[in-house]
Amino acid sequence: MQKIDMTPDDSSELFQLLRSVDFFEGMTMGQLQLVVPHIMMVQYEAGEKVVTQGEKGDSFYVVSDGSLSVSVKKGFFGKKELATLGAGSFFGEMALIDASPRNATVTAITPARLFVLFAHQFVTVMNSNPDFASQIMRIAEERKLSGR
Repeated sequence: MQKIDMTPDDSSELFQLLRSVDFFEGMTMGQLQLVVPHIMMVQYEAGEKVVTQGEKGDSFYVVSDGSLSVSVKKGFFGKKELATLGAGSFFGEMALIDASPRNATVTAITPARLFVLFAHQFVTVMNSNPDFASQIMRIAEERKLSGR
């Protein structure tokens, strides 16, 4: 993983992509503007693991470009591919409030650029914005109840 500088076009793309994530879609522009400065852009090379099944969840990702494979371990040596992610896909949003272990491994198939928000930065935003925090907790509770 390599951190890369975000361009103004990348920032615009990020706002649009966050609007498509159910975790963020109900937020006002002002609430999103509180979160966006804490998001960085990273580059992964083909074959590089983004997250590994079983590790502590501590970050949320949105794919800007590239392809990623989502897989789970099957048996001792096997693995099963569950999905392929591309531009606009996202994963790990529940890690922002729940540090439970990752339930899959995500690996870059091609070079990929991703937006990443780490949980500790997200908590900082929530702690300084009670309205934002209450909305996030409501969304998280709804997701847990619906099994998403």
